[in-house]
Amino acid sequence: AERKSHAVEPTCILSEEKPMDFEQTLPREEHTMRLKGGLGRRISGIALWTAVAYVLLHLALVPVFSLLTRTEHKKGNTPRNWGLAYQFHEVKGFPGFAIPAWYVPGAANKPIILVLTGSGGNKSGTIAKLMTLSLHEKGYNVFLFDTRGQGQSRVIKTYGIGEAADVVRVLDHLSKIHPDKKIGAVGFSLGAASVLRAAGMDARLQAIAAYASYSELDSDLIRNGVAVQLKTMLRGKVPRKRHTYADYGVKAARWIVCPALVRVSLKLWSGTFRSIPTPQEAVAAFGDRALLLMQNDGDPEIPVRQLDALYQSAQTAKKQKMSFRSNTHEPPLWNEQFRGRFKAIIQGFFGKNLR
Repeated sequence: AERKSHAVEPTCILSEEKPMDFEQTLPREEHTMRLKGGLGRRISGIALWTAVAYVLLHLALVPVFSLLTRTEHKKGNTPRNWGLAYQFHEVKGFPGFAIPAWYVPGAANKPIILVLTGSGGNKSGTIAKLMTLSLHEKGYNVFLFDTRGQGQSRVIKTYGIGEAADVVRVLDHLSKIHPDKKIGAVGFSLGAASVLRAAGMDARLQAIAAYASYSELDSDLIRNGVAVQLKTMLRGKVPRKRHTYADYGVKAARWIVCPALVRVSLKLWSGTFRSIPTPQEAVAAFGDRALLLMQNDGDPEIPVRQLDALYQSAQTAKKQKMSFRSNTHEPPLWNEQFRGRFKAIIQGFFGKNLR
């Protein structure tokens, strides 16, 4: 019998397998570490961009405040409207820009006095007008000019840093035209700080009357200044029923702002690499020059302690300190009694110390 051989053919069975999940092959601890590493990189990236945005915010803060606090000249409002003859001057200032100025001539044998207003003011304002009329009445030659970000000046305001350098440029300009004349200055708020800082660099300023100047841009002053500026701007643009929310924003801004970054931003926008002394450092090197320091006792912007710091630091025998009863930052010139007294004080100070 034939044996039938039954050959068994091999069969190939293909099985569908899922792609290997690499992460499934990792130990659980290593997988957790990879997840944490990815999360850490994302957090680091967010922190980095937040820091960059924070720095850029401070760089933008200076030009934004400069634009929002500037005041324009009233068209046609010049010393001629005050009954005074004047000459228009352009002083070479920040590269590419000129410093617009008015020179009101007085007696030929009298000194020149610079008049600088505060932030938001300009050379055609009430304070500038009163000072010009008061000084010209005594025969003084008066030189008024708009500091950065004010009036006809288009440069960004740097709250006394670039402005002090511009005061020195004005002194150079006047010394070329009137080399034999003595020069003094009266300044208010930002203008006061600017002339004091300039006096620390240039001894040609021989007598200074400073009203409501800061002694230094310390952290408290910067935070308070930011809050005051924001409050002023928001009050004019936010509906009254939302003033409470605006106040919360102002309070938050006080703590969000970094004073050190504000100081760096001011220096960068000033466009000057020259070392600019603080008002407190400047008065410490006054020598025998005359200094009159004034401030309101209820000033909401500049603490009275800064007036005391300036007076204590001033190294001159010709120093005076005066405090006035008022809860405003600016001199209360709407008060007729104060106006007359203030006029006499300014005339008397320069009459005694700048002959």
